[in-house]
Amino acid sequence: MENVARIKEKCVGCKSCAQSCPKHCISMVESNEGFWYPSVDEKSCIECKLCLKKCPVENTEFHRNNPQKVWAWRNKNDTDIMRSASGGAADSAAKTVLQTGGVVYGAAYDEQLAVSHIEVTTDAEREKLQSSK
Repeated sequence: MENVARIKEKCVGCKSCAQSCPKHCISMVESNEGFWYPSVDEKSCIECKLCLKKCPVENTEFHRNNPQKVWAWRNKNDTDIMRSASGGAADSAAKTVLQTGGVVYGAAYDEQLAVSHIEVTTDAEREKLQSSK
């Protein structure tokens, strides 16, 4: 049959095939390693090939974007970088928002070390948002 089952080895697990199938005969099955792959009910498949037309593995040009501009952000404060995750970019943005009178929301640990989202209005509170959760 001519359907997405033939590209299983190259599948990226995006589920485009299952979502586009007009007969809903494609389901995603998790492998032993935790990756999702399409499983096709061959009896229901009408070989419309819509799954292959929507597949990013089969249509690399269709699903690729060429950025026109790139923005980069690097926190230049070494102390903030060491307290933060991902190079401190989010912390730098939060600091700027607070300096201009704004409010920041983010994930922080509470007293029981459970993660919850909080409102931050000061630099002291901003430090609660730093680091990975």
